[in-house]
Amino acid sequence: MLNVWSRRIGGWILGGVILLSLSFCAKDDSTPSTVLDVNGFGYSNMNRNSVRQGLDNFPLENLSAAEENSLLFMWEEERLAHDVYIYLFEKWNLPVFQNISNSEATHVESVGLLLDRYGLSRPSDADALGVYADTALQSLYYTLTLSGAQSIEAALKVGAAVEEIDILDLNRLMKEVVDTQDITWVYTNLRSASGNHLRAFVQNMSTRSITYVPRYMDPTDYQVIISSDWDRGRPF
Repeated sequence: MLNVWSRRIGGWILGGVILLSLSFCAKDDSTPSTVLDVNGFGYSNMNRNSVRQGLDNFPLENLSAAEENSLLFMWEEERLAHDVYIYLFEKWNLPVFQNISNSEATHVESVGLLLDRYGLSRPSDADALGVYADTALQSLYYTLTLSGAQSIEAALKVGAAVEEIDILDLNRLMKEVVDTQDITWVYTNLRSASGNHLRAFVQNMSTRSITYVPRYMDPTDYQVIISSDWDRGRPF
């Protein structure tokens, strides 16, 4: 009888070990899918822990001056999106601005992880809303907030325009400037998030019977994004 129970207990223990091992494997397999967390409204957060883990899978490369400048610029441009949405939420109290501003904060943080990875200092104070070292971005902030203050319709159109600008800048940098695997990976996920936020703003306008015409993007490229499902980004 003792031998029977020993075999049973041993089997239970072995089964538990197998199940535990499988659970760890399942956890590891699912981790990459959490790099970009997207909810039913399209609000897209970069998962800090997953971004850190993802960056560890890429080599640390030598950056050109242009690549360094691209990181400094994108850190401020993501800040600009966050700050514009904060301003518009305080002006109009629409949840879409608060929710997407929260998402943009995770985008800023993700570019910040790249700055830290390459030992680059932030070009401006993250706590100083609406203040940037890049003069073009500073001018753009004033233009966007002034326009968005006119009406709810104008504010939503500003939100969509910000995402258009972000997508175009990321596309340009990845095509003309960036040659490193880690920066390309982060930028690709930021572009996915911007596409989701563009859809979110357009959907908000649609519920108010507002028609949005792209201000910066090629109409065909814009339509491809708008007609697509939520983009879950690129796992590492």
